[in-house]
Amino acid sequence: FEPLQWRTDSIQDESELHRRLVDLLPGADVFLALPDRVAFNPRTAQNVLLTTYRYRVPVIAFSPGYVQAGALAAVYSTPRQIGAQTAVLLDRLVRGASAGTIQTPGEFSVAINVQVARSLGLTPLPENEVHERLKAQEGSR
Repeated sequence: FEPLQWRTDSIQDESELHRRLVDLLPGADVFLALPDRVAFNPRTAQNVLLTTYRYRVPVIAFSPGYVQAGALAAVYSTPRQIGAQTAVLLDRLVRGASAGTIQTPGEFSVAINVQVARSLGLTPLPENEVHERLKAQEGSR
């Protein structure tokens, strides 16, 4: 595998989004959507998904809603998963332990849009297989 090359851009206003997407997408292998209320919200979701689809660039998103709307996949934590992790942290604090540093979610879920994968010419893997591979990779850090 070749190392990933990141291309990033930022916007200050929703009106800049389409132009920035058109600048970034040519030659891109994947578009990673990060939670940002200016770039990704109910008013911009359709624009992002349609534009990336036209360029045949799969979107990896941060919620199952984006997968239902047309993203290829999402890695996200459910409220139950976050709640369970919070309970463990609170239990540690009550027992006098330190909260430590900023924590990333310990548990997560994976959603894959099989139809989008096939329409992009990709062979979708089962969600549980992707989840297990990501967990294994996370554990090797």
